[in-house]
Amino acid sequence: MFHDLTVSNVRPEGDSAVALTFDIPGAAAETFRFVPGQYLTLRADVEGADLRRSYSIAEGAEGRLCVGVREVPGGVFSTFAQSVKAGDVLRVMAPEGRFVWRGEKRVVLIAAGSGITPMLSIASAVLDAGGEVALIYGNRSTGTIMFRGALEDLKDRYVERFTLMHVLSREPQDVALLNGRVTGEKVVALARAGAVDLAGAEGVFLCGPGAMIEDVSTALEGIVNRDKIHFERFYTEGEARGLWQQVNALAEGVAIDAQANTLWLAAERQGRGLVKLQRQGDQWVCPLAGCVLLAERRFLPTEPFGPGILNREVMPVDFSDLAYWKGWLWSLERNAHQVCRRNALSGQRERCWSFAQSVLVEPYFYPDAPFGLAEALLISEEGIVIGLDNNNRLRPDGDARPWLFHFALPADWQEGVTP
Repeated sequence: MFHDLTVSNVRPEGDSAVALTFDIPGAAAETFRFVPGQYLTLRADVEGADLRRSYSIAEGAEGRLCVGVREVPGGVFSTFAQSVKAGDVLRVMAPEGRFVWRGEKRVVLIAAGSGITPMLSIASAVLDAGGEVALIYGNRSTGTIMFRGALEDLKDRYVERFTLMHVLSREPQDVALLNGRVTGEKVVALARAGAVDLAGAEGVFLCGPGAMIEDVSTALEGIVNRDKIHFERFYTEGEARGLWQQVNALAEGVAIDAQANTLWLAAERQGRGLVKLQRQGDQWVCPLAGCVLLAERRFLPTEPFGPGILNREVMPVDFSDLAYWKGWLWSLERNAHQVCRRNALSGQRERCWSFAQSVLVEPYFYPDAPFGLAEALLISEEGIVIGLDNNNRLRPDGDARPWLFHFALPADWQEGVTP
């Protein structure tokens, strides 16, 4: 459920970023009570589109909450956020998220870029509770540091219990270890130098790009118990979650069950695969077991998506559309010129039917598109409909309109499972 909240303050936070502070009415105080590390989902009409984006809570006090938004090139919502003014009203959901502080007294925080936002609220809570915090924070330069003033204030207030290390990739610093990107090797080197106590930490929190998290997490193996490592990847607009966080894949096919509780997405091009998401309120989320059902062997994702890989098969070249019907997931496999029935839980292919004999002959065949153009799939009691996306190619008869094929259901569409 979204609530109308008024923006009470807008301030710049480093280059191309702003902090938005919302007033929380007394009647909504309990609804917006948050645990450090949680996020808010903002909703606004931008250029005629109803958009929603989630941003971590950086600061919170009685009657107000603050989030940080960094502008992303081509990001519609993040660009819009830079123009928000005090007095504007945005629709906001109650705080959510499981990347939270659970009372640990000695913590290590490792962040990069806008990944600092949940870390600031966690650091403040730990220090206010009498704990100790070491923060390693990566940025390109001093000018891109978000919430720099708030971090310096914490450092001044808790001199003995807060260690702050800025790692800059494009601005030289006197300490060699603080130059470059945040990597697992650098974090371990800082620990060996005595700058941070990884082994003694009750919790290690990571937030930033997926590549950084994977590298640092790997380096921490054998040093920090896995159950003490907590992480949250941040995603820029245009960068999807799940399989797409790992590789340059594009969402090509989509299917949803009749109850609108499960969503399947197919990825094509450089990282083919199949992802299953579950509905949680107004959002689609990755189940705890993982959300990647299928992935090419060379693009197998890692935790937290890895546990969801139930079947590792070489995906066909272009998994172009999906449909959900009669309890099965159906896939349109363009290059193989076939429609396949799949297990909806695992994504495992059970049976396939070829339509090659119908589309690879004149006048339907396009010589310059030998891999096929099948793009859209619809299945019902009335049969199987397959649409071609010909990108305005001329058919042999000179017509540029795409073909739409209507096939009868195969007589054996409910039968057996192919090994």
